[in-house]
Amino acid sequence: MLKGIGIKILLIICTLLSAKTAINGQDIYFPLHEGNAWHTIYYSESYFGETCKYRLNNITVQGDTVIEGKRYFILLNDEIRLWRYDTLEQKLYNFNDDTEMLFMDFGLGNGEKFYQGNREVTVVVKNVSVNSGYVHCKGYRYSDQSRTSTQLFAKERGFINTYCTFNEPTGYYRENIYESKVYIDTGFVYGENSQKAQVLHFNPPDTISIELFTDTLTVNSEGNRICTSSILGTSIINYVNAVEIEGFYYDGISKITIETLAAENIEETFDWRFSIALQSQYLFSGFTFYYRIKITENNIIPREVYFPATEYLTLQYNQQILVNAMNENKINHTLYQNFPNPFNPSTTISYNLTAETFVEMEVIDILGNSVDCLVNKLMPAGKYKVIFNAGDLSSGIYFCRMILRQNNKIVYSKATKMLYLK
Repeated sequence: MLKGIGIKILLIICTLLSAKTAINGQDIYFPLHEGNAWHTIYYSESYFGETCKYRLNNITVQGDTVIEGKRYFILLNDEIRLWRYDTLEQKLYNFNDDTEMLFMDFGLGNGEKFYQGNREVTVVVKNVSVNSGYVHCKGYRYSDQSRTSTQLFAKERGFINTYCTFNEPTGYYRENIYESKVYIDTGFVYGENSQKAQVLHFNPPDTISIELFTDTLTVNSEGNRICTSSILGTSIINYVNAVEIEGFYYDGISKITIETLAAENIEETFDWRFSIALQSQYLFSGFTFYYRIKITENNIIPREVYFPATEYLTLQYNQQILVNAMNENKINHTLYQNFPNPFNPSTTISYNLTAETFVEMEVIDILGNSVDCLVNKLMPAGKYKVIFNAGDLSSGIYFCRMILRQNNKIVYSKATKMLYLK
């Protein structure tokens, strides 16, 4: 027998659903079915602001079990709870410490009383406004020396909300539904927040002059919550599970897709930081980098949102940076197109240096992997040729990338596309 299953009031606010369910002519205020789920947002605060706290609760119906011939549904949040709804009596029961307790009597009218364990509570019947509409609700209210608490249940939907005030210490808590999944008649009905996540405070550049693209953006979700108090510090609900970057390089002919990159959430904020190591062999040879931001929200069924919604952001290499450097130093280095091209199995690469320069030249495959280092040394001015032999490499596109440095600064960079055909 299950032990220590505490009574924990489920704190859920209903969603606007249009389905209608009744059994034996009786309205159902707490539909129980395996797979039902609710996301609720809990908030507590002391009246003087010393403490405040947010918490996201994920409540799911995991299945059912039979105890003493009665069927109970298993609800899981941070602990296991067993609930039974008697449709004939219109009563909701909780099973705790080997004992069944009446939790709510939906057959009573407004102002009538019943006992919830050892305490007497009063029935509350009212219509509650939800998203510009009204739903019919029943619940209970009770008061004692330490608190006054009200909980309501929505017809055909489940719990609607709980609000509790404390006398000592002074404060309150509330818990409301954010979204839900409830089985109604023949299938599940979803109550989702229709407002999708949005990207804020993000001004991406059109061009870049370095190979590492790093930026920060803010993702605003309707489920986000944050508060700060003098005792507990910052309390936050980040309703965004992940922010990722999807992208590819494209020059009008060839498309090269990158692996999806994960952004990092900055602690105690809704900001996300990402870094992309751009492949210069593509950008230097006329490719444009296309990318978009993929946001996964923590919905009952995870929801993916893209920014931009239908297009891509673009990023190109700013060649003017190198042009300015060459003009400043009156440098006119050149990397020429390999010949022959296409080639099999070898090709000649020519280049010209107008001043003593440290030369880095390598051949890279289409995935950005280095397959051969051709030059890596300080060289005087002059005209040079180097032979590249593809050998046992696979047929396909390769890039020859040359970077020239003076005083540890890049003064020239270029990549040429080469086609190896066996």
